[in-house]
Amino acid sequence: MSVPDNRGTSATPPPPPNPRALLREAGLSAKKSWGQNFLCDQTALSVIAEATGCGAEQVVLELGAGLGALTYHLVRRGGRVIAVERDREIVPILRQALLWAENLSIVEADATQMDYREHSATVGGLLAVCGNLPYQLSGRILVNVAEAHTVISRGVFLVQREVAERLAAKPGNRIYGLLSVLVQRAFDVRILRNVPPGAFLPPPKVTSSVVCLSPHRRELNASDADLVATARAAFSARRKMLRNSLADGLSATTANIEAAIGKAGLDARTRAETLSIDDFAKLAASLSETGCLPST
Repeated sequence: MSVPDNRGTSATPPPPPNPRALLREAGLSAKKSWGQNFLCDQTALSVIAEATGCGAEQVVLELGAGLGALTYHLVRRGGRVIAVERDREIVPILRQALLWAENLSIVEADATQMDYREHSATVGGLLAVCGNLPYQLSGRILVNVAEAHTVISRGVFLVQREVAERLAAKPGNRIYGLLSVLVQRAFDVRILRNVPPGAFLPPPKVTSSVVCLSPHRRELNASDADLVATARAAFSARRKMLRNSLADGLSATTANIEAAIGKAGLDARTRAETLSIDDFAKLAASLSETGCLPST
């Protein structure tokens, strides 16, 4: 896949893009149905850019670049930046606002459809991925990022605080769930800071948080596909005991499921939200060995 090379000519960057002024000049407004809330706080933007590790040795893929507020801080750090934006009305504004940036490529595409492995192969290395994610799409994007964890050096995202807390939740916490497991199987999660509604244009109704996903690269004694299938089945009915949720989710007999759970050294009467990532890995290996998981 070829990535467009949108090189500007000016060596002296202008001040940061002003989302309010850019929208006004273009006769546009934020699309509520798309979850467009443009971050305007320069301190928060700088924190996100710094956390990506963007620099001469690191390519950064920004999801949902919008009007270039975060893109500006990324390109100022000197590394190669690939900015992804799907709004056809905004892409020309983004191009013009950052015309001076020689280290920027802009791709008109849907952030939920990113092929991270293909991008990694194109640039010849790992990707740092970042973005101010629309609330209604953040879960899908984060799951996709976790699926591609082998080609991602770091993820830094601005998400709804509730989502950030779910990402970082520990086993036994009532908000620990499938999203927690799918992300934590690949990344350590840190909440860097909260961002109030007033930092956005227009202001959302909730507080947001900056989260940093750092690969832990630890070895788990189960294939990734088996671990994911096990977690999805276990959380398919999270109020049920583990033996019942797995039996339902995997269309297996309770007897076979109980045998697999026992082989993994776990209690069949517990619930999915009590299991650690290592527990899920042991359970996945046991379910695979006993034939309870579909072949992959």
